[in-house]
Amino acid sequence: GEDVFFGLLSDEEVVDDESVEFTTLDFAEYGLLFVELFIVAPITYGALVVLASARYLGEPMAPGRAFMIILGRAHEIVLGYFCSAMLIGLGLVLLIVRYYVLLEAMLLEKTSIEYCFRRSGALTTGNLASAFWISSLIGLIAIFAVFSASVVPFWPVAVVCQSLVNSLLSMFGAIVGVVFYYSCRC
Repeated sequence: GEDVFFGLLSDEEVVDDESVEFTTLDFAEYGLLFVELFIVAPITYGALVVLASARYLGEPMAPGRAFMIILGRAHEIVLGYFCSAMLIGLGLVLLIVRYYVLLEAMLLEKTSIEYCFRRSGALTTGNLASAFWISSLIGLIAIFAVFSASVVPFWPVAVVCQSLVNSLLSMFGAIVGVVFYYSCRC
C-alpha cells in the first residue's frame, strides 16, 4: 500500500515496466535504422553514383532519372551494399580495399553481383595502395565529421547536423568512388 503511494515499487516491477517500453521503442528504432542502412542508403548511393558518372562523362542527368535507373536494379544494389557492409563488419580490410569499386562496377557496367566481385578485383589489382589510402582518408573524414556533428548539445539540432553531414559524405564518397573507378579503367 504505502510503497505504491510514495512511488516506491520493487526493483522487479520497475525493470519490467521500463523494459517493455524500451523494447518497443528499440524495435522501432532498429527497424528504421535497418530500412535506412540497407534499403534507402544503397538506393541513394546508387543514384549518386549514376549522377556522378553522368557528370564525369559530360552527360548531365536529372536526379529523378537516376533514381528510376536505380530502382530497376534495386534488389542487386541492396545485395551488393549488404555484401560490402558485411566485409566492413567482419573487419576484412584487405577485402574492402580489393572490392572498393564493387558498387560502381555493378552500376556503371550494368552487370550481375557475381561478375562485379571479379571485375572490382581486376580493376583494383594494380591500385590496392591507392584504394587503401582513399578509403582510409574518407573514413577519417567521416569519423571527424560525424563526431563533430555529435557534439552539438541540443539533440534535435545534432540530429539535423548529423543527417546533413551524412548526406554530404555520401555525395563525396560517390564522387570519389566514380572518379577512382574510371581511373582504374584507364
